[in-house]
Amino acid sequence: DPTFAGDPFNEAFLKEQRDIQTRFDLVLRVDLSKAEPRKATTNTTLDRGSPYNALIFSLDCILHQALGNRSRAITLLHPSSTPRPLNQAHPFTPSIVYIGLLHDLEHAFRLVDHGPAADEQDQGVVTQFRDLWGDKAELRRFKDGRILESVVWDVKTADEKAHIPALIVQHVLGHHFGLTEDMIITWQSGYDSILRMPPVISSLYVNSGAPVGFKAAIDAFDGVVKSIKYLDDELPLALVQVSPISENLRYMSVFGPVALSASRPPLLPPNARYVSTMEVILQFEKSARWPDDLKAIQKMKLAFFECMATRLMATVKGLKASVVIGDGVHESEIIDKAVLEIQTPQGWSFSARIWHDREATLLDRILDSSRKLPHIALKKDEDKNSKEYQEALEAKETYMRRFIHAPQHHRAIITLSHRHPALSGTVRLVKRWFASHWLLQGHISEEAVEIICASFFTGSIADLHYDGKSGIQTRLPGSKERGFATVIEFLKEWKWEDGLFVPLYAGDSQLEDAHFEKNKLVGGPGVWKISTEMDREGKVWTSGGPDVVAANRVKALAKATWECLQQMERGKFDVKTLFLHPTDDYDFIIKLDKTVIPRYFQNIAADPALLSRRGRFANLASHDAHVVVRPGFDPVQLLFRDLQRIYADTFRLFHDVYGGDQFGGVWDRSLRQPRPFRVLGGFSSAPAPKFVQADKQKGKDAVVLNEGAILSEIERLGAGLIKEIIVHT
Repeated sequence: DPTFAGDPFNEAFLKEQRDIQTRFDLVLRVDLSKAEPRKATTNTTLDRGSPYNALIFSLDCILHQALGNRSRAITLLHPSSTPRPLNQAHPFTPSIVYIGLLHDLEHAFRLVDHGPAADEQDQGVVTQFRDLWGDKAELRRFKDGRILESVVWDVKTADEKAHIPALIVQHVLGHHFGLTEDMIITWQSGYDSILRMPPVISSLYVNSGAPVGFKAAIDAFDGVVKSIKYLDDELPLALVQVSPISENLRYMSVFGPVALSASRPPLLPPNARYVSTMEVILQFEKSARWPDDLKAIQKMKLAFFECMATRLMATVKGLKASVVIGDGVHESEIIDKAVLEIQTPQGWSFSARIWHDREATLLDRILDSSRKLPHIALKKDEDKNSKEYQEALEAKETYMRRFIHAPQHHRAIITLSHRHPALSGTVRLVKRWFASHWLLQGHISEEAVEIICASFFTGSIADLHYDGKSGIQTRLPGSKERGFATVIEFLKEWKWEDGLFVPLYAGDSQLEDAHFEKNKLVGGPGVWKISTEMDREGKVWTSGGPDVVAANRVKALAKATWECLQQMERGKFDVKTLFLHPTDDYDFIIKLDKTVIPRYFQNIAADPALLSRRGRFANLASHDAHVVVRPGFDPVQLLFRDLQRIYADTFRLFHDVYGGDQFGGVWDRSLRQPRPFRVLGGFSSAPAPKFVQADKQKGKDAVVLNEGAILSEIERLGAGLIKEIIVHT
């Protein structure tokens, strides 16, 4: 078949195909011990050989009638026969069966099932429809004037819409076999709860009327774009394009975005007042009036932002805009640091940056030694070790990632998510998994996670499951639960040394004829190689991590998670256990004060008692009335990055970015070995014990890592956030 790509041998003969988590879009566990068929007859039982076989046959027929074209496959699974004594004539009949469904995504989630018309002459058809659906069937008049027998599934959110096939199964099994909801178990709600705020917090947002959700965030983005374009006559240059690059604007953030206006923080506890900012890129028309100096360009961006902020606040009532002049980390004057923070009256927050393509040319002049003037002769190594070269290299890497790759990545992912609805939920669950195991952002970028998940919806991995006859990819995940299990299965077996290529931009006409230069990257510890058409080296999103330690940890965690997923077939499965992280393997644990963590409400195991609006002191309630909204402010993440940067050569630090209340640290094992003392050794050291010096023959000047002093420094740096530090021996 010319449409088939890849070698099918491994897929057909060497890969385990019996795992229900990756075979079906929806899995239900049904207890038939109390099933009572409405239309059981002796003839049916005799035809099928036993009451159990007749029950299974009847159940299968009812499911096919009810689901219709919503499912491409419906399978009933039950355990294999177990060994039995010779004096037992018949095998044991299991009371538990599993129902596996493969969705037809074109029809699976429709809200209405249409039946016969009200004037149908054949009353047998009407009776059959009402008999199938019971009290769920009703006569309805539609906008086009038709009056039909119908079944309407009342859902309010996208998550509930994904539950429609499960609701159908629960209804028809209850109607025809007398099974209650507790006898029909599906794990969809468990996965949904992982991606939601705690009820005590979400209810506060709902009751206050705050806009929430991806659609509301995208509408707010469109409103900001219109407000900026309205200023074209008042700005020196006209705005050409506004490109979103935020995960909130491509349906990929773990939690749905929420707006936090100035009046709402007093309604929330201090550890639930975090609101994320959404990054956008502004591109103005080309002009010769831009300066031809990198430092001057950065100053010009600040002037642009100051003008825009003044005009926006004068034009839009209630809007706040402020100019950010630095990030607190980079001291270079040529790297892009200018940001315009915009807070809309509804409470949405955006951070805008200006893309000026002349920066790339000026940076290349510094990086390309062949462009130096003839009378300036520098040695190759001397040139690349200079401060100017290193600053330009870092600035160019930031420029390429932020202004070239990020907008293209955003467009590719959002296009793919519109084509494959399960992609968004899959990415959100996988991100939550990485974060709950203390790896996301600190070691693995969110874009890298999105590309890995996208590989199952496009490219070589998805091509292995292409059915040329039907024109569909038979193994393409049709639900976020199946997508999550598929990614976990991949991570536990992936040989990351071989890399991964994902044709993320396939079919993008703007990129087909484009030629992208080889990326010049600052050397990083990342060992993953995830390539795309725009990034053949596969290092744009992985140069900063994961390193070898984190990459091996991902594989070990994926194997443990996969073993936990197998409990689904044994009936002992709790979704939340997949996201609970063990801490015994860390050398030390830094515990944080949960009451001052702005994102604690996103914690996988948040304590509802700590999310109460009432604090310890009742007379401090008036102080909350003057709380200021600080978009994107997360002191825990700032402390984490500072510790990572300061002690990069001393230990590896891990943390859950979504409200994690602990840091986990692992010492560099090589620093625990005695070594000769030298000035500027790169780590805090202390004289080695005498018996160690004698054993290692290091002499009097042998030193070892001063762990106690380092932990004391960390406790001092994190005063107010750090509660205690626990050392594991």
